[in-house]
Amino acid sequence: MDISIKEELKFIDKTVIVCLGSELRCDDGLGPYIGENLKIKKEGLKIVNAFSVIENYVEEIINYAPSKLIVIDAAFFDGKSGEMRILPLEKLSSYKIVSTHSFPLEAVLRIIKQDLPKLEIKILGVQPLDIGYGEGLSFPVKKAAEEIICFLNNEFL
Repeated sequence: MDISIKEELKFIDKTVIVCLGSELRCDDGLGPYIGENLKIKKEGLKIVNAFSVIENYVEEIINYAPSKLIVIDAAFFDGKSGEMRILPLEKLSSYKIVSTHSFPLEAVLRIIKQDLPKLEIKILGVQPLDIGYGEGLSFPVKKAAEEIICFLNNEFL
């Protein structure tokens, strides 16, 4: 994992990590896989394994009033399979977010930001190899997922 990505994901006093995706769409299962494998119990940290319905957690996130929101999802940004990038919120519409969200991710994040204007939002996208129907992550995406899990489990000790 690139050092600049590690810096972007650093824990601050109150942080929410939201893991997005569908386990039935191969590499789109990245978020749920990470959410299931984070073993962090840290005060000030909340992990939300939202699958493809982040809108169901908006009120919970707003009520928690975090300083930082980290969203993890598969996204097409013309990178190599398994490549990770921090995707700027203001350019989110130019990336193809894979998850079959029933409500656009960009709109959900803007709603949260309206209620929490000082909230720092970091979107960690991982370039998928395969988003066809099926279960299990491709090798490069699983490798990236393991790297993210290892970093976050250590960062949030």
